[in-house]
Amino acid sequence: MAGQVYPSAGSPLPLPATYTKRHHRSHRGGLAGCCCCFFATLCSLLVTLILLLGIAVLVLWLVLRPIHLPKYSLDNVDVRSFSVGQGSTLNANIVYNITANNPNRKIGIKYDAINLETSYDGQVFGHSAIPAFYQGHQNITSVASELNATNFPLRASSATALASQIQSNSVPLFVRADAKVRVKIGSQTSSAFWVRVDCDVVVGVNPAQLISKSCRLKRRS
Repeated sequence: MAGQVYPSAGSPLPLPATYTKRHHRSHRGGLAGCCCCFFATLCSLLVTLILLLGIAVLVLWLVLRPIHLPKYSLDNVDVRSFSVGQGSTLNANIVYNITANNPNRKIGIKYDAINLETSYDGQVFGHSAIPAFYQGHQNITSVASELNATNFPLRASSATALASQIQSNSVPLFVRADAKVRVKIGSQTSSAFWVRVDCDVVVGVNPAQLISKSCRLKRRS
């Protein structure tokens, strides 16, 4: 019919006026949001955990305060016999009296073992021990340990010097005590650790007496 116009075969049809171009949403934005949410939750949990730990430490400090280190003292060294024999040998019988003081109100101390060694001029000539015991709160405990040495061979120079010091009634000795300790709080007991006490002492033999002492406490590695 006259007056009608037909589009050519190669021309695309025009889009309707209401057509809106669709945009494809990227998945990257969703993944980034999930990661941010995860890290925010993780940070919140960590902050909460730190706060709870801080509160627990504060409560524990309030319950146990003040916490004092135990104190140890070498009260007496009873030299019952001490002599240099033939062939530069040493014979000795010594009793140590030691006091342990636990000033804490809420902490008990378990001593699994206490081992002592005594030396002269760098030569360890005797060992002794104290049986295991438990020390309660705010407690002072006195213990004793006896050492016996028979025919211990000394270096010739050491034997000569020791004989002279016995005559002058002033013998320097070195005493080392190693204690295996556990701490008890309520029904809970800690794992064991070692404490070391080193003492330089000067003793008299006749009459027997403790002339001087100097002790140092440290944790043994």
